[in-house]
Amino acid sequence: MMHGNDVLAGGTAVTAAWDRIETWLQARAPMSRTTLRPPATCEQLNSAERVVGCPLPDQLKALWLLHDGTYETPGYT
Repeated sequence: MMHGNDVLAGGTAVTAAWDRIETWLQARAPMSRTTLRPPATCEQLNSAERVVGCPLPDQLKALWLLHDGTYETPGYT
């Protein structure tokens, strides 16, 4: 599975690792998997960089381009 974050340095490794995590979650903890939020937007990443005053690490951006954290309640969309 290819994601847009693969152009980031380290993005491919993050994507490969996260694909394995999601496969595990789907098989063993499907309710936990439903708490994953959609990807962050480029604007959200840019805003975070402005707030912290420096660039975010590429691996962190790659992760957030897969999922922007989790919802607090399982199954919440």
